[in-house]
Order: sequence, then structure tokens, then C-alpha cells
Amino acid sequence: MIDKEKIHKGYPTHKHQADFWEHLGRTVATFGYLEDTLVKGIYVFEVMTKRDKKVNNEKDLKDFEDWNNKLNSRLLNNMSLPFGELVKKYHNLANNNSLINKDDVIKEGLDGLDEIVKYRNLLCHAAWGLPNKEGKSLAIYVNNDEEKSYLETPIGTEFLQQIQKHTAELICLVMEIRTILDPEGRCQPWERTDRKS
Repeated sequence: MIDKEKIHKGYPTHKHQADFWEHLGRTVATFGYLEDTLVKGIYVFEVMTKRDKKVNNEKDLKDFEDWNNKLNSRLLNNMSLPFGELVKKYHNLANNNSLINKDDVIKEGLDGLDEIVKYRNLLCHAAWGLPNKEGKSLAIYVNNDEEKSYLETPIGTEFLQQIQKHTAELICLVMEIRTILDPEGRCQPWERTDRKS
């Protein structure tokens, strides 16, 4: 039997320095902010695409009104997508939108979204090995393809800070694209005029 009274405070995380867990927590929280920003970005893409289509007759108008009435359920559906699918959907919408100038900065940023998926899954779902002398720890993660750990080198706070900063930059990119599409904020999910108070 394990004597629970003798377990170290903070077990099983007590072997790592507190700043390791702080930076990991901040990074994971930033991924959550990115997911929220992507969902809102997809929503704006979908509203803008639908608004651009011509309404030529009563059937078109009814189709648009039916679609518009289902916007909240579409928003909820996107919120439940796995992160990789959410990024893929956003990336496809951005690449196929003519309003976005695909300059090198935006293209590189969109490619960065694809790259961040593997780090997000790894850092959010990994089991952590004991820290080495430098305070770094190996993240052990098995994905759906039974592929062990994306990174074979131990992770430290510097790496976590870099990933958190990069993820924050991606949030800014998604927000900038949303502003390009909808500069007045009319298509934001929280700005709808028909919402109930």
C-alpha cells in the first residue's frame, strides 16, 4: 500500500521546477486562445462567403435566411472540431478567399498553423519524463498512428516560451485576417443584431 501521508507536495509534478509547469501551462492556455480565434475566423469566412452570393429569387432568399438562422449551431460545430481539423478548415478557407493577399508573411503564417498542430497535441497530451540536470524533460506522446513522441530531445522552459510566443503570433495573424475580411466587425459571432439578451 502507498502511504498517502508521505507523498511529496505536488506529486507527481514535484521533481520539475515550478517555472517549467508555469510555462507549459501558459503554452497550453495560448493554444486554447488560438482555437477560439480560429473558430471565430472560420465563422467570419463562412458569413462573408454566404453574403457574397447573389440572392436572385425567393428560394435564394429563403435558403440564406435558413442558413443565417443556423449560424449559432455552425459556430458550436466548429468549436467541437479536433484542433488539426480546425486548422485544416481555416487554412483551406484562407487559401481560397480572394480578399486575402497571399503575401509571404500571410503564407508563412498559414503554414505555421499547420506546423503548430503537432506541438499542440504533443504538449497538451504528453506524459512527462523526469527532468534531467538542465531541468528538461522528455514529452512522451503517442498519436493515432501509434507514432511515439514527435520530439526526441527533452523540452525545457526556453522551448516552451518559443512555442507560446509563436502561437501568440498566429493568434494575431488570424485576427488580422479577420479584420481584413470584416473591418467593421459586422460578421463577428458576438456582434449579431438578432441575438437574445
